[in-house]
Amino acid sequence: MTDTQDQNPNNDNNNNNEKTIHIILIIISIMLWFLIFSLGIFTDSKNIRPHLYELQYDKIESWGKVILTFLNWPITNLGLLSCIASILGGATQIINYHINKKTENLPGWGIYYAYNIVQGFLVYLVYLAGLLVFNWDYI
Repeated sequence: MTDTQDQNPNNDNNNNNEKTIHIILIIISIMLWFLIFSLGIFTDSKNIRPHLYELQYDKIESWGKVILTFLNWPITNLGLLSCIASILGGATQIINYHINKKTENLPGWGIYYAYNIVQGFLVYLVYLAGLLVFNWDYI
């Protein structure tokens, strides 16, 4: 193979490698989504949140509690879940483009996934705005 064939995005070998990468990303994203969802459902952050002001942030245990609270608090948990779900949607859409051989107009992966994450985050913000308007006590 020559160098021009290796760099050709329409090469079947490159497309198969890209499909494999996106399938692996989908599997990792699904596992991460269920992990973060389970953390939000099964772990209560009400006991940790009041003590965050008293922590000494030069200790590793303190940062662990901050990260655990970030993952467990329903407001931030939903934001992370919506961003991971948008990554899942983007990866499946890219695989669909590969199946239909319409990959010539796709932007780079970073731009494409950033675009999808922003879309998912905007859905989260709309949900959060509705939550603030209709049920302030939830927060």
